[in-house]
Amino acid sequence: MKRLVILALGMGLLVTACAGHGAVSLGKAPSPAGSHSPAPKPSKAHQSPSPTPVGTQTPTPPPSPRGTVTYQLWFAMGEKLFETKRTEPATLGVGTAAMKALLQGPTAAERAAGVATIIPSGTALGGLSISNGLGTVDLTTVYASGGGSLSEQFRLA
Repeated sequence: MKRLVILALGMGLLVTACAGHGAVSLGKAPSPAGSHSPAPKPSKAHQSPSPTPVGTQTPTPPPSPRGTVTYQLWFAMGEKLFETKRTEPATLGVGTAAMKALLQGPTAAERAAGVATIIPSGTALGGLSISNGLGTVDLTTVYASGGGSLSEQFRLA
């Protein structure tokens, strides 16, 4: 049951995080490490007695994502779900960023408006992995504690 709850929450977050908010360019793809153009071979008429060594290229790190990314978070407001959005600098780990924001809970302004989280205080993200389109979220055992049937229903929503 715990895995089902975590899986359902994780999938909901990933689906909303990847919802159609338009494409974001991450810049030009880096060239493969160690790839370089071969040195031109001189013709026999202009051959020098000793070949000039070809320098090795230092691999360049992939470019940092530019721009921002916006994703949805879902909290509780009374007995209903409340959708809000967060925007932050672009990252390749959007799912992890969304999970961390969800675990931080509503902002002060959202709390003042009656928005709450059903996730137990102290729940931490152990990891998030995505394989073949399936996201798996690892949360601390605190997540399974506390709350009644409404809390469980919200966590499965």
